[in-house]
Amino acid sequence: MSNDVWWSFVAPAELVKIKVCSPTFDAAIEVWSSSTVNVSSVNLTANTGAVSWFADANTRMELGRNWAITGSFRRGATRVGAGGLHTRTDWLNSNAWSADISRSALLQSGDSLSLRVSQPLRISSGGLGLNLPTGYDYASGQTSFGLTNFALSPTGRERVIEAAYRLKLLGGVMSANGYLRKEPGNVELAPNDLGLAIRFARGF
Repeated sequence: MSNDVWWSFVAPAELVKIKVCSPTFDAAIEVWSSSTVNVSSVNLTANTGAVSWFADANTRMELGRNWAITGSFRRGATRVGAGGLHTRTDWLNSNAWSADISRSALLQSGDSLSLRVSQPLRISSGGLGLNLPTGYDYASGQTSFGLTNFALSPTGRERVIEAAYRLKLLGGVMSANGYLRKEPGNVELAPNDLGLAIRFARGF
């Protein structure tokens, strides 16, 4: 793969990419945005909706002797517009990351082993400020309203450790995957979640 640098814009995703390649190293930065439309019956943000911007960074490096490492990081920012009960503009910040190490031809030609540690996308800070009832005067029949802040960043932090092995067997491909999720769903002190899967595929 020859060295190259490229820059592109793609509508309507508002996509910007920068990529650098070499025979042993790849790196890419990607910035894109997406819009979401809220359900009108909820009436939290009326028809203003929300817009999210994401910046992704990815890299891969060949270490030699069939070893390789990869890494990725995503940073997100979501702007929630005002409307309905939501009387101000709020921002939500989020991030995700992963790190992998892999080796091909570990035990035999055509097999591969990979290990990954990752954090799924998680809101790191931010919330919603809603104009909600805070009191009621029975004499006048008037309801008082005030701004109530709801933090949306979880107290827990999910992390995932995964291992995968793949090899050619009996004319097909067998793969085994195992994972350990700590604080799954970003629920603080939630029990660990363990999983294992074995798959065999063969064409006819």
